Amino acid sequence: LGDIIWEQGSASNNLKLLVCGSLISSLDDENGATETIYPGSTIGELGLINGTERLTTVKVLSDEAVLYNLSREKWETLIHENPRLAREIDMLVVRYLTHRIQHVSNHILDKRSLPV
Repeated sequence: LGDIIWEQGSASNNLKLLVCGSLISSLDDENGATETIYPGSTIGELGLINGTERLTTVKVLSDEAVLYNLSREKWETLIHENPRLAREIDMLVVRYLTHRIQHVSNHILDKRSLPV
C-alpha cells in the first residue's frame, strides 16, 4: 500500500499490465486529478512506444499488486521473434487507449455547462 510505481516526469521506457490489486494515478498539479487503475489495465503505453516522460505519479492503492513489465528492449525483441504475439499486444493497447480516450471525452463533456 502506497508503494510508488513511478513518479510524474520520470524516464519512461516500459509498459506494465496490472494483474491483480489496484493502483492510483495522480497529476502532481494544483488540481490533483486522480484515477483508479484496476486489474486488466495497462499503464505506460507512451513510454513503450516513444519514451515520453511519465505523465502522472502511480502508486499502489491495494494491500498488494502484481504487475507484468514489458521493457522497450524486450518489446523490440518480441516484434522480431514473435510478431504475431506483438500484434496481439498492439491490439490490446489500442483497445485500452480507445477506452481511455472515450473516458476522458465523456469526462470533459460532463464538466461542460450550457451558456445561460
